[in-house]
Amino acid sequence: MRLRWIGWLLAVMVIVPLLGLYLAPGLGLWWADRWYQQQGDGYGIDAERWTFSPFAGELTLHQLTLRHPGHASGEQTQLQQLQLQWHTPSLWQQYLHITDLQLLGLTVQVEQSGDINAPESKPQLMVAGLNLPLAETGEPPAAAEAEAEEAAPLAWRVRVDQWQLTPDIRWRAAQAPASAGQVALSLTGKNLTWPLSEAMTHELQLQLRGLNLDGQLTADFNLHVQGQLGAGMSDWQGDVRLSEAALAHSQAPPLALAELSLAQLRWQQAKPQAAELQSLQLEQLRIGDSEQPLLSLASYAVDELALSAEQIRTGWHEYQGLELNLTLDEQGELIGLPPQSQAANAELASAAPEQSVTDEPEAQQTLSEPAATESNTPRPSTSEPSTPNIELAGLRQRGEPSRLELRDASVMPTLEQSVSIKALEVSPLQWQASGSQQPSGLKQPLDFNLELALDDYNRIHSQGKLTTFKREQVIFPQGQLTFTVEQLNLVPYNGYLARAMGYHAERGQLNLKAEVGFDEGQLQGDVDILLRNARFEPENDAVIERVSQQISMPVDTALSLLRDDNGNIRLNVPLSGDLASPDVGLNDLSKQLATLALRTATMHYLKQSLVPYGTLLSLADYAGSKLMAIRLDAVVFSAEQESLNDQQRAQLDKVAAIMQEKTELELKACPQFAKTDAPDNWPALATQRAQWIKQYLAQSQDDNDQTLAARITLCKPELEEQHQVVLGF
Repeated sequence: MRLRWIGWLLAVMVIVPLLGLYLAPGLGLWWADRWYQQQGDGYGIDAERWTFSPFAGELTLHQLTLRHPGHASGEQTQLQQLQLQWHTPSLWQQYLHITDLQLLGLTVQVEQSGDINAPESKPQLMVAGLNLPLAETGEPPAAAEAEAEEAAPLAWRVRVDQWQLTPDIRWRAAQAPASAGQVALSLTGKNLTWPLSEAMTHELQLQLRGLNLDGQLTADFNLHVQGQLGAGMSDWQGDVRLSEAALAHSQAPPLALAELSLAQLRWQQAKPQAAELQSLQLEQLRIGDSEQPLLSLASYAVDELALSAEQIRTGWHEYQGLELNLTLDEQGELIGLPPQSQAANAELASAAPEQSVTDEPEAQQTLSEPAATESNTPRPSTSEPSTPNIELAGLRQRGEPSRLELRDASVMPTLEQSVSIKALEVSPLQWQASGSQQPSGLKQPLDFNLELALDDYNRIHSQGKLTTFKREQVIFPQGQLTFTVEQLNLVPYNGYLARAMGYHAERGQLNLKAEVGFDEGQLQGDVDILLRNARFEPENDAVIERVSQQISMPVDTALSLLRDDNGNIRLNVPLSGDLASPDVGLNDLSKQLATLALRTATMHYLKQSLVPYGTLLSLADYAGSKLMAIRLDAVVFSAEQESLNDQQRAQLDKVAAIMQEKTELELKACPQFAKTDAPDNWPALATQRAQWIKQYLAQSQDDNDQTLAARITLCKPELEEQHQVVLGF
């Protein structure tokens, strides 16, 4: 009997602790629910089901809900699933070995009140229905450290074989700084140890939505990071991808990005300020609004990047699909920038003179100090942030030509120009930063090649080889470059011509060739200018007077002296002098004008030479003030006509025959639009018809095997009685 009671007692002593151990999570939830109900009206904790196996090392919890109605942190906080599996025997060896950790579907809302930088405002963190104070307790740091040392537990080792965390957090902070947003995380990984004795693989997927910082910055993006952290945090390597990014700031245009990927990014603890990257790829960048962005870029790629505090070294930078839309208003301000940024720029510009005046005495004192102390002991060098050296293999454009759409309403008439970037390549770029033993500047010559096109016939080309030369702390270019302009129609640029010389071009085509050299701060070169069929009309008398004084004669007189028998203007402008104050050759231009004499017309000979074509073309003399000396039959169009018809092509074949034989003739094509019910875009419609004629004639070549396009000039469109393009020599 006595042994039986002892057996029962032993059984109870074993079963009760085991039962309590198995029921611990349930008892804990019951106690937590009782305590939580006391925190507010309607508060409570619900759990759908749970399991606990202490010896098997498993704890699961499903559909946990914390109800807190009316609280700033929302109505409820939810957790879909918690799963924890561990190795129980290892606990006796102070080794926490978790084989699987899953925290799935945690949805929580966080709100901060008060200013964490101002304890008197009693800042609080409100989460899961609770108000947690954020102010410091004021306990002396030394006492807190001593207490922490006394309470420090024995060293435990921790290992987590695999884990998965998927929280969804909404937050809102009223101050310091005011912010709001929602972040959804998915963090998975393997082989987490503490201390970090093994390499750990991990993957992070982050989705940020509705970020708002103090009403100044908003952002949305997805972030994907996948990599491996070395043992002892010795290094990290992996891939980073940012996608579906949208960023907006009150003082900057909005930015959108489809994807930015960093492949094989590597960081080493031995070089904490250095990183290596196999490649960088950017896709679908847009700056500005979606309808007409300031900049859009299809792709941008860089390979073999190495970044450090001392050096930035990369391979080739390649881009394609670049489009720029630049629109200037009447004041010359770029449209598309927020008003705040424009106001800030204006304030900086207005404050700059005052700042320079204020700082002038101090600057003079600073400059005078070396002279007074040069013979004394040297002053200790001040530590300034060093600028890294830069080495780039080059920059080049790939794929189809890029485009620049320019509209400038600050000139009259408004310029609307489409620029095609046919080619761009710069290589290599090796910049030696200041502070090193060598002076700052390019370490080796830079080769560049740029080709632009303003229409089907125009080409603007520049190429050369440049490096740098430093003189008296000023960096000058060093090397050679060429710059050519072919078949540039002057009429669209009348606004700039009026500013520069006070005239508008009724017609005119510019060809320019410049060869420029830079040698130790000295400029040398020549610019050859050819104006084909140019005709100018006065627009701004004040500018004309200023330019006339610079060249020592009236501008219209100078233009008359420079014209040859075909109405072309040829001019050579030498460039020379110090780059700090270069001479653009106005004195030499005056000499060229002084040696020229007025030339008599040769139209009689021209008329006689055209007699064989008299049965095909009608000739009509115009006075010198008119558009042409010899006028041909105009090409008449109907209002709805969309291309040249057979009759018009036959008429142009006769014109081509004349120009093929008479290689000295210059053809003017002057579009006219019927003034009756003319639409707002009539200049573009009229110019398009003249371009049809030039495109057709450009298919022919003269006796010198040169295309006729170079000798065809388009005039400024005019409103007249009918739709036609007037032709003449």
